[in-house]
Amino acid sequence: MQNPRILHRVYFDDMPPYADPFGRYLDTWSREMPNYRVMHWNGTNVDLDENEWVRRAAAANSPVFLSEYYRWKALQRFGGMYLDADCEILDGARLHQLIEDVFASDEYDAAVGVEDYYNGHPTAQTVIAKPNSELVNFMVNMYETTLSGPMWHWREMRGLIGPQLMSLYFLEKGVIKTKGMMTQLDSPTVAGRVKVYPQEYFSPKFTLDGDTLRHTENTCVYHLFANLNVEMSGEERERHRKDPMLYHEYVDMLKARSGMGTPSAPEVIGKISPGEPIEITQKVPSSAVKNSRPNLKILHRIYFGFDGKPDRFQGYLQTWADQLPDFEIKLWNASNLPIDINDYVKELYTAKDHAFLTDYFRWWVLKEHGGMYLDADVEVTDGHQIRDLIEELEVADKFDAFIGIDEKEGGWYTAHSMATKPNAKIAEYMCSVYEGMGPIKAWRKKAFYLWAPQLTALYFFEKGHHVGGMGTSPHLDDPVIHAGVKIYPQDYFSPLAPKANGDKLFSLNAYTERTSLCHHFACSWHDADSAYTAHAGRVSDDGNVLLSEIAKELGVTKRPKMASPE
Repeated sequence: MQNPRILHRVYFDDMPPYADPFGRYLDTWSREMPNYRVMHWNGTNVDLDENEWVRRAAAANSPVFLSEYYRWKALQRFGGMYLDADCEILDGARLHQLIEDVFASDEYDAAVGVEDYYNGHPTAQTVIAKPNSELVNFMVNMYETTLSGPMWHWREMRGLIGPQLMSLYFLEKGVIKTKGMMTQLDSPTVAGRVKVYPQEYFSPKFTLDGDTLRHTENTCVYHLFANLNVEMSGEERERHRKDPMLYHEYVDMLKARSGMGTPSAPEVIGKISPGEPIEITQKVPSSAVKNSRPNLKILHRIYFGFDGKPDRFQGYLQTWADQLPDFEIKLWNASNLPIDINDYVKELYTAKDHAFLTDYFRWWVLKEHGGMYLDADVEVTDGHQIRDLIEELEVADKFDAFIGIDEKEGGWYTAHSMATKPNAKIAEYMCSVYEGMGPIKAWRKKAFYLWAPQLTALYFFEKGHHVGGMGTSPHLDDPVIHAGVKIYPQDYFSPLAPKANGDKLFSLNAYTERTSLCHHFACSWHDADSAYTAHAGRVSDDGNVLLSEIAKELGVTKRPKMASPE
């Protein structure tokens, strides 16, 4: 079949919000694809009484949902390529070849990309198709039948938007394991007569203000992700979509934000070059980008391995990757940490004291990078809940960090699990505590109040929180915010708790529906004759026993919420 050389653009500038801010993007269509005809679709040349979906969308003044239908209707009739109005064409020659390939192929009759490498959502914003292709007919039929009834009311609330709806097609075609999503796609593949291209082809940036770019020589389209049907929080995000930057301008902004090209700038992780995804990590004071949303989907792990033995907590690390596949895991050790940064670090590095070196560096990496720190012996049990907590922190105005409680009665804090924005006040404070410890650090293993959970309480004590209890938060049943930190009850991150007496050192006393992490208490900071050191050996010998196995052995089941002791 011959390529009709049509680019479809659906934008209802005769409906709110009326203004079309994407004129510069449209200019790139003509410049990069001069031999293609741009077909403009809006309220002047479509039938707003065509079917129930269209009538409902028109009555609700929902141009975005009119566009969701008419992109497929236009492709069904004419074929060609549909692009959202907030798409910029970066490489017309490469894009032309992809379109030509569709019309020349007997194996597939449509092509899409994926929005994000990890979520694998198909790109409803960039679709190439022959007229009446299987995917196109499937989508048109769904809008005209299933979605035109009561399901209309769930169009925004239940994920019934373009990319998720397209995944239903792939699910019907046998992409079952990933529920119709094309996750972690590294090379083009064909499924259900649709060629699916990896993220970098049509979506080098995911989300409106994403700071990770997957740019290669294959990148030919840039999608802004304006999402005009969604209310945005933050002045900078609104500016992005009201006065959208071209791709090269956005890249320049990220470079400036990270300090690239300035004499005093720290090294930026990654660079823009063909074939290599890049990540630009913010390393400038938060005041410079006050209204931007940080990317906190980072898990920090510090493991020095001074004893030369194999890393015995790989089993727990695997739960991080399994439960949070879209998070970056940063592995830190003596080769990539500043071991000469201060006297505390120098002395403990000389002593090869990995536990107390980690006490300092957990706060240092959070101060520098933001994200979530987890001890090596922490298991992630519910990635969905962790993701929700991190995403809440990313947009929070009232707190810039969160932490948990180790044990409800004592109210000491989970130094094994916490998250912060870059340059959070608690992270800066805790770094200063260790940096100013002086000779007292010689008592670090002997003095209970020099252990990490207790030192963390100093921050809250100094801020005036529960001064009579040394800054602790005992008997906490629900999350609270103090001194810019959201504090979660014990059952969130520490279902296992130390026992004050009895023949067992720990008890599973806070296992609930809210539990998302489990600290397994390797206790590597204790002296050789400590009962806790013997416990640590048993943890290692058990081969990273998981929380579910402990619960099964003890006959403990999840409770809806942590109960108060009787």
